[in-house]
Amino acid sequence: MLGPLEVEDGTGRPVTPTRRKQRELLSLLLVRAGTVVGTAEIVDCLWPGRPPASARANVHSYVWGLRHLLAADRPVRAGRGYLLDLAADECDAMVFERLAAAGGAALAEGRPDEAVARLGSALDLWRGPVLAGLDHADWLAPAAARLEEARLTAVEDHVQARLLLGRVRGLPAELTDATSRYPLRERLWGQLMLALHRSGRSAEALAAYGRLADLLDRELGARPGPAIRRLHRGIRADA
Repeated sequence: MLGPLEVEDGTGRPVTPTRRKQRELLSLLLVRAGTVVGTAEIVDCLWPGRPPASARANVHSYVWGLRHLLAADRPVRAGRGYLLDLAADECDAMVFERLAAAGGAALAEGRPDEAVARLGSALDLWRGPVLAGLDHADWLAPAAARLEEARLTAVEDHVQARLLLGRVRGLPAELTDATSRYPLRERLWGQLMLALHRSGRSAEALAAYGRLADLLDRELGARPGPAIRRLHRGIRADA
């Protein structure tokens, strides 16, 4: 899920569906794994607006095809819909969330080495946007937004653990890119300032604060938060 849809059967053989609607159905069931998705909802998601008269029959056909591809009795019929149950290690999104949570906990409990390892493994699972190619689907937006927020938090936690370990090499460039892509995330700006300062580039750290302050004033009519203002004062006093 963490990129274009990729599917393997129990032997590791790639079996990603080639039919677009079948890929969309499997993606929907993956997003809602562990819960029953009604046939009526599936039809609405796959054919927003005016579904064809054959929509329900097509859904049954796609499910049959998925069972054949996966060489398993999944997804299963449940009530008036379908259910896809997954083990914790069968979906990259589930593995990511488990590793990211463990890494975040390690960071909070003062184990930055463990945090770097677990968060690095979590972030390595990402190959692109969630279910890339289906980004127009309204039903995908909430799950994609939740996973993207979890990814950004994992990025920030990973950076924080590296800063705690004094591993600043490469961080200024990495964080400059991150702040350009996510300009309203103050935590990234604070980490950029700290990485620059610890790299002997205090003037650039202060300039980064100025860019953030200008951006927030222009976009939101706000000023940087208390934590980043304290960091700014500390760098300025130490410069």
